[in-house]
Amino acid sequence: MFIVFITSWIRFQQINNICDEENNPKLNLLLEDKIEKLVYLNKFSFRMSIIVTAFIPMIASFRVTENTTLHVIGAIAVFSFGQIYNTIQVKISYLLTPEVNSLTIARIRLASVLLSIMCGFLMTLFGICEVIYLKVPIDKFLSSDRLSDCFTSEGSYLHCLSALFEWLEIFLLTPFFATFVPEFKKIRSQKGKIYFEFSKPEIVV
Repeated sequence: MFIVFITSWIRFQQINNICDEENNPKLNLLLEDKIEKLVYLNKFSFRMSIIVTAFIPMIASFRVTENTTLHVIGAIAVFSFGQIYNTIQVKISYLLTPEVNSLTIARIRLASVLLSIMCGFLMTLFGICEVIYLKVPIDKFLSSDRLSDCFTSEGSYLHCLSALFEWLEIFLLTPFFATFVPEFKKIRSQKGKIYFEFSKPEIVV
């Protein structure tokens, strides 16, 4: 939870710094026609990250086999608002091309988000198929016995596929956030003030 919030906060401050004419006058001049949109998207995405951070403890505290309702509400909130946050970050990445990040980085982030959304769709589809078409009661669908016995009970292979795509959706976020590491390396501190150094990427595809 704290890692998610800290990462999103650093990203928020990074974009703020980029849009600050006093801190980055040359960069600000290059992005002059994009500044207003960047500021709006940055604030909106940070709000999404706060919502995600607030709902993560709900997933961790209430296991799916113990309190289905709260766990599902938390999961829907985290996945939904999380994907909104990631999509906005992709838009920001394209706006910052090539002054801050390369087009290659923007495309990697886009591919990661699209694959993650696809996995989320398949996760939901297989889950709905099991509940509706196989007429599996919701309490049985989420029972601990069913989860630990994937391929032996009737129709439970659909649940396993749903769980598989759920984890794939989560894992696909790793390369997405990993692409921010080179930019975060440019964080500097002087006289107690944090700022960012930017230069035109060496490789722009």
